[in-house]
Amino acid sequence: MLRTRISIVLAIILATVCLALATAPALRAQFTANRAVVKDVRYSPTPHDYAIALAHQARYFAVKSGILECSSNAEDCAIANMPLLAQGDPLIDADVQSNSNYGCYDTSIVTVILASLANRNPNLQPQGRTKSFMDIPAGVDSHGKPVPKEIKQLSQQYRWQIQSHYNLAKPPQPYFMTEVVGDLGAIKQSCNPLIYRNCAEDSNSVARAFSTAVTGTDLKNLRVINLMKAGYAPLIAYQRWTPSLTKQTDGTRSATFVYNGHHKVAFSGFQRGAYPLLINDVGSGQQFRVRLSSDLSRRLGAQLKSVAYPLPAQTFLEYEGRSAPEDDVLFVEGFDGIRINPANSTPFPITQPENAIATDLFSKGCKAFLGRTDGEFLCMTDIGQAACLAYQKKDQAASCLRAK
Repeated sequence: MLRTRISIVLAIILATVCLALATAPALRAQFTANRAVVKDVRYSPTPHDYAIALAHQARYFAVKSGILECSSNAEDCAIANMPLLAQGDPLIDADVQSNSNYGCYDTSIVTVILASLANRNPNLQPQGRTKSFMDIPAGVDSHGKPVPKEIKQLSQQYRWQIQSHYNLAKPPQPYFMTEVVGDLGAIKQSCNPLIYRNCAEDSNSVARAFSTAVTGTDLKNLRVINLMKAGYAPLIAYQRWTPSLTKQTDGTRSATFVYNGHHKVAFSGFQRGAYPLLINDVGSGQQFRVRLSSDLSRRLGAQLKSVAYPLPAQTFLEYEGRSAPEDDVLFVEGFDGIRINPANSTPFPITQPENAIATDLFSKGCKAFLGRTDGEFLCMTDIGQAACLAYQKKDQAASCLRAK
């Protein structure tokens, strides 16, 4: 009897330990979920048949500016040297494959870090763990099959992430963008870039990284595009929410949502058209055209009387070919980015449409805010402010400030 009881106790302890090890990566929600409605944080990779995936092919663009390679009219651009990684790549080291289902953030982080390092000014030589990360070589798997360098680097990122949950005297920190900035020189901020997510932002004379929660409708397509033009490699976190519409007596609808998982993806460029942003979706290892929007009535195909927004942000991400009213709404949760001074310092060319908008606003009493060319305007007149806000509503101006 005693031996039986001991066996049962040992089995319970073993099961508990195994469960903890299996679920540890899943417990690290990088941004705050609404705990009133999210009981169990889930990470689910994007299915391969989701939306309209683009055929990934090498691009040979005529215009090069900063980290971007663009078409001759500078309207279609891609971040140069950005790897197209998949969080569940079968070539990931076997000892860390258990992190694959939860690895969207790790893989997106590696994607933007590798692009920024590849495009940096060659005079910039990182130290610390970033140097070790860059020095990881290509390898082979257990069957002798070649494994690309970036997959070995992703495996190491997974290893650091998993080990950070171990009960060690000094566990390693997960590798993050702020650490890269710190490895390029002393930062201006008082935070510690070597501690995971201790810095909401860090910067020095050659690099900057940020990690911020998104609220309201403050994240727009133009802002993301302008950041890429300025040399940033950004990524975005979103949550999937299944919509439910209830008809009201006046014919309108009220909208509520049921949580359906977290995900992260990296922005990799922009183009003309209804879906102006390009992403590398690490869930499936595919590229998609997407857009940011806050027009929920259009998205759900109904006039809405009330909306129970599940997150502080009202902005959501839409994939081309996946925006039917019954599809999950991808509410934006967080926005990160990293910039390292690039090898190519050629300023991004001002396009004809941008010139036309600026000329119109300048004639109505506005000017470029702080002399910038990134779509931010300071208006001294009511008519100028109204015109600027009209452009902003169409995502053709980043911000409209009113002089007092």
